[in-house]
Amino acid sequence: MGYRLTLSDIAYILDGFYGGWSLREISTNFRRRFHLPISPSTILRRTAYWIKTMDEAVAYFVETGKPVRIHGRKKQLGFKLHFGDFWEIDEIYLSVKDTNLPLIVVRDLKTAFIIVAVLAETATYKAIKQALVFAKASARKYPAEIRGDGYPAYPRAVRAVFRGRTDFALHKRVGRMGMNQSIEGTFSTLRSWLKKRRGLHSMNLSPIIVKGLILYHNFVRVSEVLGGKTPAEVTLHWQPIDPTVGGWYFLLGLAKYYKRTVLSCKNQNKDCDDGYQFSLASFLV
Repeated sequence: MGYRLTLSDIAYILDGFYGGWSLREISTNFRRRFHLPISPSTILRRTAYWIKTMDEAVAYFVETGKPVRIHGRKKQLGFKLHFGDFWEIDEIYLSVKDTNLPLIVVRDLKTAFIIVAVLAETATYKAIKQALVFAKASARKYPAEIRGDGYPAYPRAVRAVFRGRTDFALHKRVGRMGMNQSIEGTFSTLRSWLKKRRGLHSMNLSPIIVKGLILYHNFVRVSEVLGGKTPAEVTLHWQPIDPTVGGWYFLLGLAKYYKRTVLSCKNQNKDCDDGYQFSLASFLV
């Protein structure tokens, strides 16, 4: 490939990839729309690269709390997370090559925001405890209650991580599957995506692709239950972002800024925390 992909090109690829198109379908449709050739292997490689960078950028701005001003908006967008007092934990098994791996998900019940999702080798007490440690660090709070099904490792891990400040409640919906309550709606979306994609690709790429799926759920896919907002807009107290600068396009702009400034400062051993309140307008061109 002898040309540079624009943010619009990459956003189109990500829309197709997480919209259920196969790599070959994305390649064919990309050629028809942009009159440029791109191979399925290049699509997968570039998708993994940008997902990894977007995930790092979101984690950085959530941790530092630096605000962002979107082009055309006077008010800055803060990155302080506002979760409710009730969370859910459950696992869903994903097909990776010839094996099924558990994805342990911790989700805020109020905003439907997936706080953390850990792809583990087995759903052991250690893996569940690690997921809860990550969730507590990201949310910076102790929820009043964490709901889960009857798996015995859940209450044990909740007690170990939250030291008695958070209760564990057993919530199972009556039925053949004995499913955990509302989090199954999120899992249904994940299963639908995996069915279209026919599983994940490799042990190396799968965790990155799953991170992209979580970004898609939190920042891109709007929910009717949330009033046409994404879970991120509800959790971060944002007004709905214009689709022309939102979704993948916004995340790509954020990642591009993060790469050009934050990572550049770190690589040059400079102090990046100068208090500058930046705008993404120049990066969304």
